[in-house]
Amino acid sequence: MDNKTQNHSCWIYLGGFYLIIAQILNVIPFWSEPSDWGKSIFFRIILSLLIFLFAYQVISKKIELSALKEKIRSVKAPFIFLILLFAIFLLATIFSVNPRFSLWGDPFRSGGFINFAFYIFFAILLFLTIKNGDWKKIIDFTIIIGILVSLIAFFQQFGILNKIFIPISSRPISTLGNPILLSIYLLLITFLPIPFGMAEKNRTKKLFYFFSAFLFFFVAIFLAQTRGTYLGFFAGFLFFFFFYPQRTKSARNIKIYTGIFLLLLTLGMFSLKIYLDKNLHLYQKLPALVAVPLDRTLSLFEGTKIAEARASTWKISLEAMKEKPILGWGPENFVVAFDKYYDPSLPKIGQIVPGEELWQWFDRAHSFIFEILITGGVLSLIIYLSFFGILIWQLQKIKHNHSRTNQIIAHALQATFIGYLVSLASAFDSVSTYIVSFLLIGYSLYLISQNNNDTNDPENNNIGQKQQKKPELIYNKLYGWRIPILSLLLLTMIWFIWNHNLKPLYVNKEMNLALGFADLRNEEACEKAFGIVNKIYPLTLNSTISNYLWQKSTYVIYGCNDKIKSKSPEDLVRQNIEIFKNNIEKNPQYATNWILIGEYANILIKEKNELTENVFIETEETKELKEKVNYYFATANRLSPKRQLILKD
Repeated sequence: MDNKTQNHSCWIYLGGFYLIIAQILNVIPFWSEPSDWGKSIFFRIILSLLIFLFAYQVISKKIELSALKEKIRSVKAPFIFLILLFAIFLLATIFSVNPRFSLWGDPFRSGGFINFAFYIFFAILLFLTIKNGDWKKIIDFTIIIGILVSLIAFFQQFGILNKIFIPISSRPISTLGNPILLSIYLLLITFLPIPFGMAEKNRTKKLFYFFSAFLFFFVAIFLAQTRGTYLGFFAGFLFFFFFYPQRTKSARNIKIYTGIFLLLLTLGMFSLKIYLDKNLHLYQKLPALVAVPLDRTLSLFEGTKIAEARASTWKISLEAMKEKPILGWGPENFVVAFDKYYDPSLPKIGQIVPGEELWQWFDRAHSFIFEILITGGVLSLIIYLSFFGILIWQLQKIKHNHSRTNQIIAHALQATFIGYLVSLASAFDSVSTYIVSFLLIGYSLYLISQNNNDTNDPENNNIGQKQQKKPELIYNKLYGWRIPILSLLLLTMIWFIWNHNLKPLYVNKEMNLALGFADLRNEEACEKAFGIVNKIYPLTLNSTISNYLWQKSTYVIYGCNDKIKSKSPEDLVRQNIEIFKNNIEKNPQYATNWILIGEYANILIKEKNELTENVFIETEETKELKEKVNYYFATANRLSPKRQLILKD
């Protein structure tokens, strides 16, 4: 490839990656709701275009296969485990209890194997296409996006520009949709600015890096206030400080003194907790910005209601894991396993009390360990942990063989991954955290490659060149068929972008409009909402997110039941029942579908019964409906045998 063409393609890749990172800010009303949905769709579209460009360049010999092979060989161990991670989750999807749902997920969580595979492709494409000098541009842009995310959190917390940013009185969510996800995202970008700041000579840039690291830490600790991330930061900073690559005597002494200080600090915090518990009025004298984080930190290991609920969920996960230990229940199918082994006797799980009922329903394990065990099985967890273990180990080797700046960057990446995994022990990922974590994985592969290339044995390179003959022959044959192959790839990409991204994006946008109208609860708005539901229904029949869309359709119809005049209440209930019949046909594994169709059928029975002199007279139709209702709830009870809600219904 000539230099001019190469520079153009580099800028295309760089621009595409900028757009992907910028998706963290994507909160376009209606289009991007739920909060991760728009991010995941635009991420897939942009990356699909970049993958096609890369395939075109490889097949057209504008990128040499030998250079790619050499680059991959330089990161052989972590690359193999990254591919194994892809393969094991693909197998878990194929053998899932609901392969279609495992493949695509739904807008609420924006998960599924397709998205996870794209994150892996993202890391690999970053590694293979980004040049040395461009990595700093990528990292700088990531930091700038992080600053904007943090500023939005500030605006939400303190009501600044409240006509643009919705004020949040408790814990801000910024563009992440959840304070837990916000804090994990900020943890991922806190450590890396530190080595760049240390290496920078320009005072303004140095200040930029150190200020950004402090800002991310401050927002995560004092605004987002997530206990699991507190532990992640603590673990990351402990590693960063005590294993910092500096082996002088003075450095060792500083570490010893700091260790003693941390021990005394821990004892002091424990004593402070005991004292404050006896003098609760002192909390009232502290500013909320200090009192709340202090309370959450001091009560880190105490049993809070939500912590007890999650611990109960992990117990349920262990029981469910025993049924499918090898490949699990399939990605996105935690809810199926949770429903089956749901146990209302566990703490903070079974209570039907206002404000606590939500804790009966978990679609995530709130721990990457149990999430992977259930959705991917033991093999997936072993490969996942092994991948990060090998990545951290390979980064450690950089600290012995490379420049001082790269040593500290590798150290910061190690601290980031350690803190990230500790945080995920009581949380879960989102599209934004996946984008950043896999970006850092790609950057780690680049650093490892640089280090291994510097220390490569020439004899090993000669062996590698001898082994390239057969792949080169295949590569040359592909070149002869490049036009039909690229045409097929282009058509596949267009089909994928249109059918599995743009169409679902549009239909979900329309559903969000319908939900918005339904929330107004007036006749005109409800008729508009009902019209939208009926208009888009044909588009939902073969959609990858049909389960989600159909459930939302029933919410619109039920919420507007007494406001829609174009149909009778009975006909509206019948329409919801038909929607759930379609849902059950495609997703029979989910207890909620059976519960909801049973509840709607019960409503229809009530509508059909004729009340005469305080005596209900059953018609033939209601008798038949009762048999169906019994079947619906019996099936729900089989899928979730201990749910008190089913027995009540």
